[in-house]
Amino acid sequence: KPIKRIILGTDGRYFSRNSHETVLRVALANGVEEIYTTYDTLLSTPASSLAVRTFKADVSILLTASHNEGGLKKDFGIKVENESGGILSETTNQKLAEQLKVIKNYHTLDGTMHAIYAHENVRYFDSVKLYADEMARLFDFDSLKKFLENTSLVLDGLHGVAGIYLKEIFKNRLGVKNLDIRQSESLPDFKGGHPEPNPLYAKIFYEELLEKPNTIGCAFDADVDRYMIVSEGQFLAPPDLLALYAKYLPLAKGYKEGLKGVARSMPTARILDYVVKDLGLDLYEVPTAWRYFTSLMDADKITLCGEESFGTGADYIREKDGIWGFLVWLNTLAQTGQKTSEIIHDLWSRYGRFYTCRYDFETTQEKAQAVFEGLKRLSPQIIEDHEIESVSEFNYTDPITKEYIPNQGWIVLFKDGSRVMTRLSNTGTKGALLRFYLEKREMKDFNADSFELTKDLGRVGMKALQFEEFLGTIKPDVIVKG
Repeated sequence: KPIKRIILGTDGRYFSRNSHETVLRVALANGVEEIYTTYDTLLSTPASSLAVRTFKADVSILLTASHNEGGLKKDFGIKVENESGGILSETTNQKLAEQLKVIKNYHTLDGTMHAIYAHENVRYFDSVKLYADEMARLFDFDSLKKFLENTSLVLDGLHGVAGIYLKEIFKNRLGVKNLDIRQSESLPDFKGGHPEPNPLYAKIFYEELLEKPNTIGCAFDADVDRYMIVSEGQFLAPPDLLALYAKYLPLAKGYKEGLKGVARSMPTARILDYVVKDLGLDLYEVPTAWRYFTSLMDADKITLCGEESFGTGADYIREKDGIWGFLVWLNTLAQTGQKTSEIIHDLWSRYGRFYTCRYDFETTQEKAQAVFEGLKRLSPQIIEDHEIESVSEFNYTDPITKEYIPNQGWIVLFKDGSRVMTRLSNTGTKGALLRFYLEKREMKDFNADSFELTKDLGRVGMKALQFEEFLGTIKPDVIVKG
């Protein structure tokens, strides 16, 4: 159908503001009647999804490369959301890619920059107010304000777009007195940093907060859909958070009626499975891509979803949301009256601690495919006292659309319940990014280092998958501890 109303924004990275003007010119020249944007062009991914749903837009165009680096020789991207505020389907993406190969020309509107931005079809809205109002609807800000009176918060925007939202919510609305908002200014190169909130790229923040038992900290990526929490000296791994939210989200004002169901991505540790079984909730396992969650949300099958790569979300929008995730955690602390250590150790004592680690290999499509072909020949066997129980390819049929999505990764399950998994990532920016996931359940030792505890599993897993033969290396380019 014709595109008549769009949402447009950026995460402030290099080239995004230039591209913002270009999109305006092309949209105006091609009959778009309403273009909603912000005065400074800045817009987070969650706020973009919310705006699509609020203004009933046909599509959102967000100029961002999410958690990837920015700068003259770094990364730039275009994220497109559909009329529900979710990521486009794989089928639509493929059609767009094919169209780009044959397009010969396009229309654009001439005129000064001032004339373009003052055009009658360009509408300006306050995305910060829109988003903050929605958070106030979902969470009891009066209760949170009381809880935060004597709480120390450290928030890190990593020089993405988070700063404007953090200041409005935590300073202006919640009135947190002991508040430290760092790297809040949006910078085109993120001050040379990598705006991805995990123990590797936010290492300084991570290590500092581990030493602060009386402080709650959270870091956010460039477009604010990913986040990392270190609470009262305890790092909270994404699978643990997802499992805890399945239990405690109904304590929040907007979720009093309970959850419809929960979903996780295939590589995400299975502690969630045990929790939702006890809660009597439906659980869905999907491939790694947020679009598979949105299909379930649109059909009212799930309320909550998440993945191992530091993202959780709920059905009020169709994207993951870092600030929402942090507010869920603060609300959990406020409503239970417990310390972080009490909540997390209760979870582990019931279900065990699922230690995880991810190895990333920058390789080629050909080498990655060789690994997958080798997995087709891998059979149950014993490798250095590790017994392989099963080897399976993860193929997915969307329960709503019935679309069949094959080749979404491989799972090697060991007799002791440990898993190693591998898949090609679609968020890499160089060649092919092969991800190798480790998951090991521990019922007694809850204080180990995740890399050290899973290192032996990783070595055996790489041997089983013949990385040295097919990739030419067993040394990852990046290691991310869970």
